[in-house]
Amino acid sequence: MGHVNLYRLKLVLADGRIIWSETVEVKMDFADNKRFIAYPNPAVEWMTIQAAFPMKESFHWQLTDIMGKALQSGIMQERSFPISLHELAAGNYFLVLTSQKGQRYLLKIIKQ
Repeated sequence: MGHVNLYRLKLVLADGRIIWSETVEVKMDFADNKRFIAYPNPAVEWMTIQAAFPMKESFHWQLTDIMGKALQSGIMQERSFPISLHELAAGNYFLVLTSQKGQRYLLKIIKQ
């Protein structure tokens, strides 16, 4: 279902010294996403998010920038819903959909 990435930072100080951070483990716990689609993608003004299955539960959704900053959020209660991209700058974004059981799905969104 997910995988683990290991990260550590290299800090180069002004005097040339190098300091390494501790290694941290980052678990990528997103499900293989063939359950949701986003179209059109890339999009200019609006994008539709659609479930590829009959929904029996609602999903929480959150649109973030590539740094993880939350920009929009809501509840998906129908099989499809529109998201406004009017106020977003052109670039890449992520849409995270979370089931009531905690299963998470990730979509990459491109705003033109």
